[in-house]
Amino acid sequence: MSDPYNLFDNDYGIYELGDDADGGFPYFGANFWEDWERPAHFSLFNPEGELEIEFNTGIKIFGAYSRGNAQKSFAFFARGQYGLSEFNYPFFSELNYSKFQSFILRNSGNDWLKSQIKDAANTSLMYGTDLEYQSHQSVASYLNGQYWGLYNIREKVNEHFLASKANVDPDEIDILTNNAEIVHGTNEEYLNLINFISLNSLNIQENYEYVKSQIDIDNFIIHNVIQIYGDNRDWPGNNIKFWKSDGGKWRWILYDTDFSFSGQWWDWSVNNHYLVNTLDFVLSVNQTTWANAPWATFMLRNLIENLEFRNKFVNRYADEMNTRFLPSDVVQHFNDIYEVILDEVPDHIERWNSEDDPYNYVELMINFAVNRPEYAKQHILSELDLPNYHKVSLENSTPNFGFVRVNNNLKIQEPVWNGDYFEEVPITLKAVPEFGYAFSHWSGANNSTDEEITLDVNNDKFIEAHFVEDQTPTDLNIVINEINYKSSDDFNSNDWVELYNPNSYEVDISNWIFSDDNDANIYEFPENTIIQQESYLVVVKDIDDFSDSYAEISNYVGEFDFGLSSSSDAVRLYNSEMVIQDEVYYTSSFPWPNLGNGDGYTLELISPSLDNSFPENWTNFNEHGSPNEVNSPTANTNSIEQTSSVLWPNPVGNSLNITLNIKYLDNYTIELYDLKGVNLKEIFRGTLDLGDSNIFYSTNNLSSGVYLIKISSDSGNNKMMKFIKK
Repeated sequence: MSDPYNLFDNDYGIYELGDDADGGFPYFGANFWEDWERPAHFSLFNPEGELEIEFNTGIKIFGAYSRGNAQKSFAFFARGQYGLSEFNYPFFSELNYSKFQSFILRNSGNDWLKSQIKDAANTSLMYGTDLEYQSHQSVASYLNGQYWGLYNIREKVNEHFLASKANVDPDEIDILTNNAEIVHGTNEEYLNLINFISLNSLNIQENYEYVKSQIDIDNFIIHNVIQIYGDNRDWPGNNIKFWKSDGGKWRWILYDTDFSFSGQWWDWSVNNHYLVNTLDFVLSVNQTTWANAPWATFMLRNLIENLEFRNKFVNRYADEMNTRFLPSDVVQHFNDIYEVILDEVPDHIERWNSEDDPYNYVELMINFAVNRPEYAKQHILSELDLPNYHKVSLENSTPNFGFVRVNNNLKIQEPVWNGDYFEEVPITLKAVPEFGYAFSHWSGANNSTDEEITLDVNNDKFIEAHFVEDQTPTDLNIVINEINYKSSDDFNSNDWVELYNPNSYEVDISNWIFSDDNDANIYEFPENTIIQQESYLVVVKDIDDFSDSYAEISNYVGEFDFGLSSSSDAVRLYNSEMVIQDEVYYTSSFPWPNLGNGDGYTLELISPSLDNSFPENWTNFNEHGSPNEVNSPTANTNSIEQTSSVLWPNPVGNSLNITLNIKYLDNYTIELYDLKGVNLKEIFRGTLDLGDSNIFYSTNNLSSGVYLIKISSDSGNNKMMKFIKK
């Protein structure tokens, strides 16, 4: 909402043509091409019509040629003069941050009145990759009370967008566009890099190693893969931004992909864009449009001359075609995105006087997705002069015991999987056992006992990974030993978690992952992160807050950029292969200790030897907690002394045997819980005779995972045990 004068006045209104507009689209010279900002008020309602948030803001018209559309895009800015320095609201549920300095209402750009989902669908297809892209939320809009059609709320690409995603200082970010034009910061380092590549052949490995030190190669490759596969010919000579932070490497941002998946504005109705050899478009020196000028294709053309890069590029392209780009998955993704706006589409089309059915354009996207893979593979063969591609089949008869990492990228944990890979481009396979299991050997195309092997794909290949139960485990897990999820007001150390190494040797946890119950929230431990033998390490959300509170403690790392919930959450620890090492699901209420919720205490595990999945093994012992120290040396847990018990087999298949040796007569209850503390079933209730008793429980209906057995007596004693369901 804004004063109509701000929007529609002929001389002052940012939405108007004004007196200086050109006669033809996109009406250069119009008011809406000016960089004018006007005050406005923004309100967001949920689907039930309830107000979620409202604020005063500044607005500008946003976009390039789409400014010429009757429905224009807006950019919103938080500024002190309007009352807020940032918008604090979770516009996008998948993000681990909720503070924004700006955002966009996007009209779908070149896709306006067509599919209405093109860029949102294309970019979100890359969820889980190492790419920065704009999240989206579809909304119906009203401008000064008048229905204004469909928009997508999008993040705005700027230094704050990148700082939120990478947890870096926005003032230390360089952002460039097109041919090294400055958006923010400086282009000096990038120009030096381009000059180095111009003067030095990347066929020479030493030169390539230098470029690797300046460029995030994995990010560069996946950015190119999605643009090439999707046939985005409004790139790389347009819609390209790249960035680095101080001391970091150059990375590329995925945005404005309206031309992808059958989207060229000059031939919208053509239904065979999947035939286009976009790889040739970016590797050929011959410029055909504004989008493949030599400066724009320079980086990829030079890097592809290096064999290591070529193989990495081809394998990542193949990995994506074998998983993310599978037609069935892409079609489902596009339909899921469109279904969100389906009910609003008729009103939107009527509002803007269109006769097109947007789903016709979604069907063009689907047709592209279905037909593109085989042509994309042929383009790789022809442009990179490779002989052929062949099917690689992987089998794993015990996927619960472990998985296979393909090309240090894909995690394959299925009984049977296959994908196409290319001759003269070897692939790597790494067998990764889950905790409690061990890798035995490969069979088929390779009989090695090495966990990681290289496979030459000169014909169709079959290979099986064999895992077994680890009969001689020697390593103990790193233990989540203390959790501070809500500090008191007078002693605010912010969120932190203490880890304990129970082993008699140091453990390197470099590149391990710390997370909460949201998979998107991750903290990766930096290189050379070591926990000494029988010692502690604290991972902190805010270094300043923690060090101010515990000035004597130096063995901490951080910062993680998400918060631990003060009601219920998880703390999870994975190794570098994303195999879970420890996890705790806690709540701030019974049966968990409840003084950790802002009362000055933390959750402290009574002893690192106890099972930390059980709430009775935790306490609020020390005021302000005990980071880097023994938690509670004098505390003890009330465990059953009148019985001894064993669970077998463990891991279990279809039947669990609970063996009890009863020393005292009492009434006993045996219950099954999951790791979140949910009571799944009462297995037994009653009296047991003295001596040995065996209780059998069928686990057929349990899914694979870790479960808990609680044995309690009427006299108040209890015992918890953990088992694994295969």
